[in-house]
Amino acid sequence: MDASGITTSFDVLGSNIAGQLLGAYTRKRPQNAADFEEILGTMKPEIEAAKKDLIAKATDHYARKLDEPTLKAVLVFLQSPAGVKYTAALPGVLNDIADTTDTWSRDLATTMANKVVDEMKKKGIDLGR
Repeated sequence: MDASGITTSFDVLGSNIAGQLLGAYTRKRPQNAADFEEILGTMKPEIEAAKKDLIAKATDHYARKLDEPTLKAVLVFLQSPAGVKYTAALPGVLNDIADTTDTWSRDLATTMANKVVDEMKKKGIDLGR
């Protein structure tokens, strides 16, 4: 899991959640911002334990989908210069793909919705826009 870079991608999850909670709590009670920060700061051991649990579950998913010889071959690749470069690039690539997918999905949904509205209009039913 470490060689794949997946564990590194999990590192930010806890801090992102804490940041979102802090923002939500602070908006409602700005006078207690320091209290919220302190409480969330004390939760680092719990967050780390939850991350270890997530890593164990992710490891189990790999183990159920790939046999040991395959996993060992993947590890050899990941530890090679090309694998290290691949692992370093992967988070950025996945973020770019996610952004592209979001844009593509919105564009396709708009195209499909417009087609439905246009076709219904041809049938005399105005769905509006």
